[in-house]
Amino acid sequence: MEFSAVPLEFIASLPPVPPNDNRVDFFETLGTTGCLLDCATEAWHGRLLRQRKFAESRRETIELNRKLHPPAERGKNLPSRDLALWRPEFTWERLAESVTNGCGSCQFVYSLLDKYFSVREIPKCEDWKFQWIGHSFHMFATEKGSTAPSHLFQLFTPSSSSTRFWGMGSANVLNGDTSSDLSFERAQRWIHDCESSHIHCGSGRKVSLPKRLVDLGPAGQDYKQLLKLTETEGLVGTYACLSHCWGKDPMPIRTLNENIAHHNQSLPWISLPKTFQDAIEIICRLGIRYLWIDSLCIIQDSTEDWQVESSKMADIYHNSYITVAAVSSSDFRGGCFSTNKVGDYCFELHAGSSEKSRDRVLVAVRDDKGIGRIAERDDLEKAFPLLTRAWVYQERLLSRRVLYCNESELQLECREERPCECDCFGLSPHPVPGLLPSRLFAHVKRQYIEAVKKSGKPGEFDRSQVCRHWQRTVVHYSKLRLTYTSDRLPALSGCAKDTGKITNHTYLAGLWRETLAEGLNWSVNGNGLCPRPADWRAPTWSWASVDTTQGVEFTYSALSRYRSDFQSKVEEAECVLAGKDTTGNVSSGFLRLRTNLRPVYLRRFCPNCHLNRSTKIKFTIEHDTWYTRAKFDTDCTSCKFDSQQDGAFQPLVTHGALLQYFPDYEPDLADRLRELPIQAKDGGKCMMAHSFLLHLYDGKPSSASPSVSDSFLVLRKAMIGDRTSPGKEARTASNTGSLEDLEAVDFVRVGLMRLTFDDGENNTKKGQRGKRNRYRSRNQGDRKDKYNDPDDDVEGNDDGGEGNNGGKEKCDSGGEDNNGEDKNESHGSKHNNGNDNRGKKDKNRTSPFSASDPYWNKRNTWFDTVYTPGCTKEIVVTII
Repeated sequence: MEFSAVPLEFIASLPPVPPNDNRVDFFETLGTTGCLLDCATEAWHGRLLRQRKFAESRRETIELNRKLHPPAERGKNLPSRDLALWRPEFTWERLAESVTNGCGSCQFVYSLLDKYFSVREIPKCEDWKFQWIGHSFHMFATEKGSTAPSHLFQLFTPSSSSTRFWGMGSANVLNGDTSSDLSFERAQRWIHDCESSHIHCGSGRKVSLPKRLVDLGPAGQDYKQLLKLTETEGLVGTYACLSHCWGKDPMPIRTLNENIAHHNQSLPWISLPKTFQDAIEIICRLGIRYLWIDSLCIIQDSTEDWQVESSKMADIYHNSYITVAAVSSSDFRGGCFSTNKVGDYCFELHAGSSEKSRDRVLVAVRDDKGIGRIAERDDLEKAFPLLTRAWVYQERLLSRRVLYCNESELQLECREERPCECDCFGLSPHPVPGLLPSRLFAHVKRQYIEAVKKSGKPGEFDRSQVCRHWQRTVVHYSKLRLTYTSDRLPALSGCAKDTGKITNHTYLAGLWRETLAEGLNWSVNGNGLCPRPADWRAPTWSWASVDTTQGVEFTYSALSRYRSDFQSKVEEAECVLAGKDTTGNVSSGFLRLRTNLRPVYLRRFCPNCHLNRSTKIKFTIEHDTWYTRAKFDTDCTSCKFDSQQDGAFQPLVTHGALLQYFPDYEPDLADRLRELPIQAKDGGKCMMAHSFLLHLYDGKPSSASPSVSDSFLVLRKAMIGDRTSPGKEARTASNTGSLEDLEAVDFVRVGLMRLTFDDGENNTKKGQRGKRNRYRSRNQGDRKDKYNDPDDDVEGNDDGGEGNNGGKEKCDSGGEDNNGEDKNESHGSKHNNGNDNRGKKDKNRTSPFSASDPYWNKRNTWFDTVYTPGCTKEIVVTII
């Protein structure tokens, strides 16, 4: 078996061969007899996968790894999900021994890498350690003395190869230089196809120009000598935008009041940072005259100009012909091009006459030494720093097309497609599919265009679709990073304006007046809690009021009865703008409702209590189920409270339902002494606070789900130091335990409580137990990203919230006339949250809220016997 190098230019010039049946099994073709590694196991695994026996393959792989490899080798506490993909390490010497012993598959890998090391002039690798990644043809290589992999070798077949191996990816070859003619020819072809055939993308030519643009001068002339800043407001033309990271160091060139006149005359080429120069070269090669760059086209020391121009951000990016994104550059020095990246290397396999495979096979090797495997958020920030910045999110979402300048390839993202040079999202430099970095790099425009498709003229739209679109937008956006947290609302202003054009709804500091019930149902993800910001920037009921390292999530109920009831209780909702941007920062805000409140106690556990209960929960609403499920050590005494102090400490009775509390922020010591004033007696360290529940609405995740959940805002009375705006104190009460005169004080939101009525032990419906467990773990500080993650919905994994319930049953979740409520079904319960007339039952329709539903009946019973009797009278509640 011999390999010979094939010129990359020759491979790239060949037309791609469409997928066909001409695939061969790698291990069966080359043989595994005498293998000293795990080729035989992989051959068996591959056969099961092709037979779609996924569960059997996973189960048997776990058992084999446990049987053949001791814990010291594979990791003692390696979880099953990782053990199913784990493969043993091996050395170059061990691989050679397997070849000598007769393994044809090992001979293929040995010969290919040996030839690759030779042509790349890589030193001898006798001391290296190698390890395959899962059931793939991707391999880590770790040099001697290194603790982390030094190379990531990926074997694949070029797309021009007519013969391909099962399990081995097929991709276009990359030459490592994104400034090359090959890269630009590919990019120009994508852009031309988008402009000429994509109806949702549009041309982007002859549009209204922004106020200022960088002018490259007439085509065919030396743009380096003609660059200048020009006033273009009111003119029509074609322009591009630049999306880039500023970096930590000061920008070397900015437009200021003192130099704008000079910039209008000339912009010296030598004064521009490399990223600006590369972007100008790109749009020049695309035949575009004008370029919008924020630091040059907005007067940076003029607050008025910044407010005016930043408020136009949606139109600026929406109207541009293309946005050039320097995603792999961490600052203005990095540039847009990758010119020193090692390209792929292609080989032709010359098999002997005794081989079962075809006579000629093309194989390529990609060595991602500079990038590595992008599986974690830190990996994404290292490889694509721009994509982790919050300001960039709306630039990606609103632009009709974005040209990403990646580490080793160019990629286009428009509203209908996202082609890349390698044409394979399963290979680097793309993030590992299915993990968080991949979702952050997801096709963000898909959710946007789906909302646009289902929307007609302003006011005529699919309410459910647009609501989910906004929630997904916030979920994606909240995971990204801001240099200044005061930009939380301005950095999303363009997206808000764009959504407002579809709905004509009223924007309220990150939420919408017409969908407040859904908008208030947010919570902070996992371990992402941070102290409440010292500087006021939004009302506490808005997600924009909190800082978080993991973002926020929304729980959307596809089916609900009382969502419209909550909306009817809202008497007034107002946010006062802090500037000229109608969707930017606010200076004050409040939400006023006429409703009932349910007094409860919020408890913060001391370390002794929560550690002895083997849980990471720090806060909860005192409830009986928590006590019955707790497992105390024999020498642990729980903190006790005096039942005569400030009223009796009776836990909230849950009737066996799953109660979850999601705090909005992590109180520091001062906050705890102020907000949790009641402390356990006898030296206990747990603390209590008087709190109140405000019912939002009920819901099911889909009509197929048996569980019923209710969401509640958790409020407390405002105290000294709470503010309704940066300079105005809230209305406070001296007696925090009194239930009198509640209308005379303001309330602040401190968290969200959810009560789920289901049966986690006996639930036999597919997937429900897994969802419930993942759901529960989130309150314990280790939430898994898969459950209720709108990122999954972006890829078409919606759980019924888009109106079809997974394609099985039509879901009444989207009409403007019903707000997603099932109005044609009688309650079957006394509890109705103030709305007794729900209409007549439609006999031609089966309601998912059946009177015989045991979980629905449990929920109604709980409201009738526990929640409603303990509520205050109906009062006016003001939340700030």
